[in-house]
Amino acid sequence: MPEYGCFLACEEFRPAELVEQARMAEQAGFQSLWISDHYHPWNDAQGETCAVMTNGRFRLGVGSGEALNEHILGHVWPPASVRLEMLEKAILITRRPFNGEEISHYGSHYRVELVTQFCKGGGHAKPVMGTVCGDDVDEHVAELNAFAEAGFDRVHVSQIGPDQRGFFDFYRTKVLPQLQP
Repeated sequence: MPEYGCFLACEEFRPAELVEQARMAEQAGFQSLWISDHYHPWNDAQGETCAVMTNGRFRLGVGSGEALNEHILGHVWPPASVRLEMLEKAILITRRPFNGEEISHYGSHYRVELVTQFCKGGGHAKPVMGTVCGDDVDEHVAELNAFAEAGFDRVHVSQIGPDQRGFFDFYRTKVLPQLQP
C-alpha cells in the first residue's frame, strides 16, 4: 500500500498558513508532506547531484500545471481536460525510464527522444503524483487506488483554494479511512 501524503503549495500560501496546513494534514492522518520547489535538472550530472544531495531520497513530482506558474512560457494555456490528458501521457512516458528503459515517443502532445533515467544511483526512485479530483468520495478513492495499483509507493494530494480545513476534514473523515488496509 502506498504512503499517502499531502502537497502544500508555497506559491499559494504564506508560511504561517503552510505550518497550519501541515498540522491539519498530520491530524487528518496523512503520512508525509511535500512542498513545492520548482527545480529542473538540466543534465545527467545535475540529476545525479539531486540524488546525492537528498541521500537517495530524490522524488520526481509531476502535475497538470497552473497558469500562475506556467504562463510565462508564452504558450496558449490549455483547458483542464487537455492538461489532464497531457499529464496522463507524461506519466506513462516518464515511468518507463524509471523501469530501466531508454525510450523515444512521438505523440500529439510530446516528442521525446532517447530518454533515460537521470537519477541512476540506486535505481529506487519512483515518480510522485499529486492529484485533486473534486468532492466525490468514490472518485477520490478510485483515483488513489489507481495509483496504488500502478505501483506508486507515495501518492500526494492537494487542495487548491482557500478551504484547506474542509479539505483536511474531508480526507480525515471520508477518504483516508477507505484506503486503510
